[in-house]
Amino acid sequence: MESHAERRRQENEPHTEIAVAYFTKVLDAGWDEEMVRHVHGAIITNAINTYGARREALRGLYTTLYLMNHSCCPNVTIRSEPDGTVYARAAVPIKKGQPLLFSYLPPSDPLWRRQGDLTSLYYFRCNCERCIDHTELGTYFSSPLCPQCSGGFLEPYEGGGRPWSCPECGEEQPEEEVARQAEEYVKRIQKESTDMEAALQMLTDAANTFHTNHFVWLTAAQMVLHHLQDSTTPHTLSVRRDLWQRIIGLYQRLEPGATRRKGESGARGRDGKSNSLTMHASLHSHLTNAAAHRCVAVQRRPGGEGGGGGTDGCLREKDAQQGAGGGTEPRRHHAGRLHQDPGARAAGIHGAAVAGGGEEGA
Repeated sequence: MESHAERRRQENEPHTEIAVAYFTKVLDAGWDEEMVRHVHGAIITNAINTYGARREALRGLYTTLYLMNHSCCPNVTIRSEPDGTVYARAAVPIKKGQPLLFSYLPPSDPLWRRQGDLTSLYYFRCNCERCIDHTELGTYFSSPLCPQCSGGFLEPYEGGGRPWSCPECGEEQPEEEVARQAEEYVKRIQKESTDMEAALQMLTDAANTFHTNHFVWLTAAQMVLHHLQDSTTPHTLSVRRDLWQRIIGLYQRLEPGATRRKGESGARGRDGKSNSLTMHASLHSHLTNAAAHRCVAVQRRPGGEGGGGGTDGCLREKDAQQGAGGGTEPRRHHAGRLHQDPGARAAGIHGAAVAGGGEEGA
């Protein structure tokens, strides 16, 4: 197994030096230093993250799995069980002779994180389809808006490591500066998104600074979902639904196939714990119930001004009662019409809509 032992020795890697000192000096078990370096390096290079019966984090070394290489566009997904069993499943159709590839890193990491971790841990830069594509498969997942022309995005050059540039105006920024601004923005989101209003404002700000598929936008969207998870008003349910659909659609491109991330961990709260994407089914149920509730509160008036009923013939039940009791003309409620929420649009939630208007649309 590859261990990069000599490279780790030359770079005086802290984890390796601590392990060598512990096994050769503290334990004093008579183990050879070179053997310790090789075994420790082989574990770092080839082991995968897994979990025990009590969900404790473990590292597992599998003699077949370690033969698979890395890609940020994997065609295989890895799933581990508490008993130590690991399953490798095809994420996409794989032709005979194609290499089996899985991702050593989370697909939700931006380009500079992925390349930095791969370089420091595994001593290579990734040249997969996603990394060499300056748009990251059309997602612009790591690209901020160009600060000069605001019409394009700063894009990396074939895997990063060089200045990022705007194809519209030619503006350039060092990769370190692009990364610094994004990472600081993430810290702001985590610190300042103390309630729903603050989280929504951060989502809007992120959409005005980065692409609305950017990982910073994704972080802000997850924070909004965290604050809205217990809200079941028609408006917030629509926002939650649209955010879930956006996130799932994004992961479909970044991480194809059936994965835990799409099945269980789409949103993360302030504590960093996952909120299950399976709640999407519950959300659908809430939306259905909310729609049914609104229908109960609406009665149709045959032959209304809108013709033979339809959406223009819908009245709010309380409005009809008000009209019958005091001679006030009933206000017409266009229950079938959807109005785009400007705040949602600014935040990059293009499908968010508010049904009707007035109190019900609030």
